[in-house]
Amino acid sequence: MKSKINENQKNKLQNWSKNLKKTIFILAIAFIAVLTSCSKDDASSPVVEPTPVANEQDPLSGYFSNSGLVLATLFNTNLVTESGFSFKPLVNGKITVVTAKCNGSVPNVRVTIWNKTTGQRLRTVFISDVQDNLEITKAIAPLEVLANIEYYITLRNNSWFVYKKVDNANINYPIISQDISITGAGNRLDEEDAMPNNDFLNEFRGNVSFKFQK
Repeated sequence: MKSKINENQKNKLQNWSKNLKKTIFILAIAFIAVLTSCSKDDASSPVVEPTPVANEQDPLSGYFSNSGLVLATLFNTNLVTESGFSFKPLVNGKITVVTAKCNGSVPNVRVTIWNKTTGQRLRTVFISDVQDNLEITKAIAPLEVLANIEYYITLRNNSWFVYKKVDNANINYPIISQDISITGAGNRLDEEDAMPNNDFLNEFRGNVSFKFQK
């Protein structure tokens, strides 16, 4: 009796082993078929390139060339003032870099971006060791700016480049520089830490700008 039970168990084990081998074989065939199919699909599918980042725009060169402004004089004073230009983006975008250039070496200058309508300070950046007549760039955490909202960018120091037209005529604002509309220029003569309140009709003081991505 015991021998017969053992024989039955042996037969069951052999059948189970055969079925397991068949199952593994079928699964292996199916797996190879899937791999072959995926390989063919990958080979035939077009490669999707990542969307390129928009080129950075610096509105300052367009400001000069489209307005006729040229370097008129250099200015140095003991009075620290806030000087720069106002602008409106024509499209939504972000400011990723600020730039500054001074007449003379300056150990530390401050660049500020304002909301011109509200006077709110949106971003302040300190740039150290600005060398004479050498533009310095500094990357910043991206600052979102909106189309048709007016902003101001200023440089706070006591040494400026002064730019005017050759005939000293007024500047015809707005000046369009790629996706930026430059709406005016000015400064603040007092020591108060605030946005410029004195508009220039025929000149731009300073040398401050930014890089814009739409």
